[in-house]
Amino acid sequence: MLKFLEPLKVIPENRLPFLYWILFTIIAGQSGIIIASIVGIYKDNQSLSNMLLLSYNNGDFYTYSIALLSSMIGLVFTDFITNNKQQFKQIKLNTVVIGAIILLFSSLTYPFLSKVKFEFTQLCVYFASIILSIYFYTLLKLDKSRLEFEELKDIHYGEEDDENVRQITENSDKLNDDGSGNKI
Repeated sequence: MLKFLEPLKVIPENRLPFLYWILFTIIAGQSGIIIASIVGIYKDNQSLSNMLLLSYNNGDFYTYSIALLSSMIGLVFTDFITNNKQQFKQIKLNTVVIGAIILLFSSLTYPFLSKVKFEFTQLCVYFASIILSIYFYTLLKLDKSRLEFEELKDIHYGEEDDENVRQITENSDKLNDDGSGNKI
């Protein structure tokens, strides 16, 4: 399995919480789009595709994507700076940076591309934000997981250096001569 996909292994370990998170964050977060579509279908006799296109043209998918990404970035970043004993800082930081770039991109393109009737950027940002938010969810569960993620753990060079110094010190205590026969 690819190294960056490892965090997804926490989903089966947290099935019910993940299902609730999907229900309340991903689906309920789109309640405005869903309710507007239902009202348009039953009140105005519009088709579902027309109502989704109307939401699309209004930039509702951009708005949802921006809100979803910003809240997930906030959660991971808050966890990142408040949890002193956490692991996986590198992958969390990299994902926050990627999320921030997508957030910035969508925030900048929304005002300009929302005037265009149909463009694929909004759809790409929409699906990218959902996928990345699921990934953010799994990152938040890594520290509490019972699974081992050795490939994702941060490298602590200071601890490795400390171990090397300790090993050298222990070995030096065992030496009796300098290697040339001179006693120490």
